[in-house]
Amino acid sequence: RTPVIRAGAIMPDACPTGPSGTIPVGGVAVSEAIHPGMHSADICCSMAISVFPGVAPAALIDAVHAVTHFGPGGRPRGQQIRPAKEVFERFETNPLLRDVTSAAIEHFGTTQGDGNHFAYVGTLKSSGETALVTHHGSRSPGARLY
Repeated sequence: RTPVIRAGAIMPDACPTGPSGTIPVGGVAVSEAIHPGMHSADICCSMAISVFPGVAPAALIDAVHAVTHFGPGGRPRGQQIRPAKEVFERFETNPLLRDVTSAAIEHFGTTQGDGNHFAYVGTLKSSGETALVTHHGSRSPGARLY
């Protein structure tokens, strides 16, 4: 439905972003035009894999659920994890980030969020080792900057 798109690919973190006719987050469009509306406030997403030799998948998923906040919003007061002093100082001295410092603290550390963000525990076919794959975004600070 978008004539300038020549080809596309859907990435593992794909989810709808808006009205019909747009591409999902996680979609890549090769075209001769720029379409800012083909993304959302879900900016600066990251995916990572961590391998845990000798750890049972069930034990790892229990640990992930014990320390990770899933769903909208951040951690309630009293359960927040403050960023390292150096990170906090960078927020405070950056004019673009200064106003989102409280949101950064609320969402810092092990907050997966909602939508297409996830934590997946499985085993590697190549070695049988337990692995954790995570996908998370910039959370509230990114949405506020957007």
